[in-house]
Amino acid sequence: MSKEFETVAYTKLKHIRVFINNIIYRNFHLHGETEILCVVSGSCAVNLAGRAISAAAGDIILLNPHESHEIVSGGDGADFIVLQLSRHLFREYYPAMESSYFSENDVGKALGGKKTEFWRLVLNLTVNYIEAKSGFQLHCISDAAAILALLFENVPHTLCSEVEYLDRKKAVARTERLAAYIDENYRYGISLSALAEKEGLTPTYLSHFFVDRFGVTFREYVNNIRFENALRLMSSPKMSMIEIAMQSGFSDVKYMTRTFAARFGCTPKEYRKNRRALPKDSQPAAVSELEHEYDKEESLKLLRQARSLLL
Repeated sequence: MSKEFETVAYTKLKHIRVFINNIIYRNFHLHGETEILCVVSGSCAVNLAGRAISAAAGDIILLNPHESHEIVSGGDGADFIVLQLSRHLFREYYPAMESSYFSENDVGKALGGKKTEFWRLVLNLTVNYIEAKSGFQLHCISDAAAILALLFENVPHTLCSEVEYLDRKKAVARTERLAAYIDENYRYGISLSALAEKEGLTPTYLSHFFVDRFGVTFREYVNNIRFENALRLMSSPKMSMIEIAMQSGFSDVKYMTRTFAARFGCTPKEYRKNRRALPKDSQPAAVSELEHEYDKEESLKLLRQARSLLL
């Protein structure tokens, strides 16, 4: 089951989570943390509401809390260092962080000449977090503070009023309900009008709400979830294209094929064939899940490569 509204678990360090991920495709989703995607290798498109950002190795993308985004890499995917920072981090010392929103997502561009300094801090934080040696917490907190200082000093941002903050919370609650309902029913013939009635809204209002909050129309969002599920099922050689289309909620194979062509520029059969043709060591683990979190050894190897290439 996909999780279009993520809850971040801070298992190692309160308010800070860091990991290295390979992503082939991630449907529109959102979470309550500030997320910083640092591209280590490969290329991708990060799609936001009304805006698409192309990113390659060395680029840095920032997602505000509850900002819906989609990641499309295709092929072997792209490798990311992912920083997830709670809005409550340092709130006793810098309370503005809780209600500040950055207006520029491509922070690598905004940082200009300080981009290398930012990368150095990210790499140091990631190594300290992953190795978790004695006293790593202090180093991580220090690096996180320096990263946030660079962001607030160099990236345009606004401070929301209390009314705006409360309106955002209401919108987030509705977004969570919509995402959960669609995630449970995308295999069936769900409609915008039925969902609007369930929420006590007009179809027109809900249609605009979807575009504002998810960045795509209701129908596009549902198709994205179906597409994501179809990609996962492609790893099962025993399943036919008809079976995959039916289990993913597509009305027929032709409809699914058009979706693949629009996303990856190939047919479902071509995608499956190309994935199988890749050498075993070139495929990220758990490719059927479309994203893979690297373990400690893999992460440290990628970090060494990134340090030599980016600094």
